[in-house]
Amino acid sequence: MKLKWKIVIFFCSSAFVFNCFLLFVYNSFSTKTNKEILTQFDSQLRTSFDLYIRYEVETAYTMLQQLEKLSADGVISTDEAKTIGTHLLRNIRYGLNKTDVTDGYFFADTKEGTNVVLYGKKEVEGKNRNDLQDAKGKYLIRELRAQALNGGGFTDYYFPKMGQDAALPKRGYSLYHQAFDMVIGTGAYTNDIDELLAKIKKERNASSGRTLLIMSTIMVIGLGIMILLGFFVAHTISLQINSTSKMLKDISEGEGDLTKRLKIINNDEISD
Repeated sequence: MKLKWKIVIFFCSSAFVFNCFLLFVYNSFSTKTNKEILTQFDSQLRTSFDLYIRYEVETAYTMLQQLEKLSADGVISTDEAKTIGTHLLRNIRYGLNKTDVTDGYFFADTKEGTNVVLYGKKEVEGKNRNDLQDAKGKYLIRELRAQALNGGGFTDYYFPKMGQDAALPKRGYSLYHQAFDMVIGTGAYTNDIDELLAKIKKERNASSGRTLLIMSTIMVIGLGIMILLGFFVAHTISLQINSTSKMLKDISEGEGDLTKRLKIINNDEISD
């Protein structure tokens, strides 16, 4: 193989390996960064989600506390306080925007599992729900009660949205009000978070893909420039060496002009 082609191949292979290395580094860094961002965003969303439903239940709980205080102060009777509390729990709402992921209502059951309040299903009120299971077989009322009696806590379960039959992943928070014997709680659907994260992941992957395509295009152009540069350098070196080789051959065959000087093509080490 001629020296000219060896130089060209060296330039091309070096540029190709370097470009592949840069693409590998960028892709690895981009993948790691996207994963870290999504993990952090997921944590922040779920933390905000938990705080949101906990604050709502605590608000309802303090409302019952105030009614209990009015009863203790003799302003209203205990039965009246409990009746008012039940009425308010049944009718107060939150998350009224159509884009909100919560059902926006409260439910309440006694310590024994008898339902006191369940929005949209008044026929259930007064019935025991202790053996109610979700789509995965979890006894959700028992779990909600256990968390409530433990000072308040979260429960993950599956439950259909209002007016629908398909059970979706839901997360609830429950708290026990001892004076009125009510395990009060609320919940929201977590599949909305999963869908939002999937959408963000898709958008970030698409953005990374576009950036990778731009980088690849620039590197292909750079590779083309390196190929042209390789041809130029190889041609220059080859021309100088061929000229010198021809003159030395003429001298060795006795036909050369010993007074003739080599033609200087470049001002570099080869020319010197």
